[in-house]
Amino acid sequence: MGKRAGVGGIAVFRPSVNATAIERGCEGGAVPLLSAPSRSGLRLAAARLFLGVLPPALLVLLVVARYLTGTKLGFDYKPLWDASRHVLHGASPYPRPEALIDEHQFVYPPLAAFLFAPLAALPFAVAAPLLAVVELAATGLTLRVLGVRDWRCYGVVLLWYPVLQNFLLGSITSLLALGLAVVWRYRDSRRASPVALAALIAAKIFLWPLLVWLGASRRWLVGVRALGLAIAGLFLSWALIGFAGLGSYLRLLDELSRLEQWKSYSAVALGMALGLTGGESRALALA
Repeated sequence: MGKRAGVGGIAVFRPSVNATAIERGCEGGAVPLLSAPSRSGLRLAAARLFLGVLPPALLVLLVVARYLTGTKLGFDYKPLWDASRHVLHGASPYPRPEALIDEHQFVYPPLAAFLFAPLAALPFAVAAPLLAVVELAATGLTLRVLGVRDWRCYGVVLLWYPVLQNFLLGSITSLLALGLAVVWRYRDSRRASPVALAALIAAKIFLWPLLVWLGASRRWLVGVRALGLAIAGLFLSWALIGFAGLGSYLRLLDELSRLEQWKSYSAVALGMALGLTGGESRALALA
């Protein structure tokens, strides 16, 4: 009990805080000093662990594991790196169609080789990790361009298998995704969208159906500008190497299709899996 002076000099006794109250951290109804975490707090902690800490840790672990096993970064990037070095010297980046033995060779239009020429000035052991960093940055920028602001979405994307595979193998898929995001975000722009789409088509011709989408959405001028820029880019890039490989380019693509048709995700691959010949499968795909 504690004693203090009251009104008129009358002593007033006040109960002292007992040990139990001190241990509980409360006095006179105060909030306890220690309390169980709330559900929202647990969810936030789990999100920070699995979407904030785990993705970068997993990337580092995968890179270290590849180098320890003798498998370095940039397996898919190597043909593009070689092609970029060829075009820097004005030579053809393409193999002869009859010499194409697998799909691990450069078959893109030459503009792709020129776009990646700055990295080709570096040794492959340096260029491949740099490209991996660029790919990661492109993945984040893709979400940013599309208006994604929730940081957890970035963590989820970095745990997505296609993103991890692209990072390790060094394909240009993340850069293509960024270009597509720019085309979509600025689809009404007469500057950004045509330039981005032209670069995409000139680097990967199979993206030409985007021109159909622009026409169907009545963005004719954007589509016409993109087509004109793509044709100009293809012509200029081929002119810089003296149009080397242009005459046999269609045969090269046909040979590549023959090599890949049985393992692609297409109607042709389905037909061959059912026992049809290559010609019959292609006819089925056209039908």
